[in-house]
Amino acid sequence: MTSPHAQVGKEYWVALPTADNVSGQPLTLLRGEIAQVPDGLDIVAYKAFWAARVRVTGKVTGELTGCRYYYRQDDTEYRQNVACISRIRLGPPLD
Repeated sequence: MTSPHAQVGKEYWVALPTADNVSGQPLTLLRGEIAQVPDGLDIVAYKAFWAARVRVTGKVTGELTGCRYYYRQDDTEYRQNVACISRIRLGPPLD
């Protein structure tokens, strides 16, 4: 996801990649999160497991990178890192 028109003080939803269970065994997805948040952005909320609410706080110095999922299979909890990149860039000020 790339947003080149973000504005300081505004909030935007950023999608996380879907988590697929390819193990053939049932599991419970506990949560998902973005691992690296650059200066200029704050995560203010997560919706279900698939989206993060991001607030622009100033000049954005990089990308949102790395998604992390936590899940339980049987009695064991796991963490899995997944490659993902979302780019948010400031646009010209709106009058």
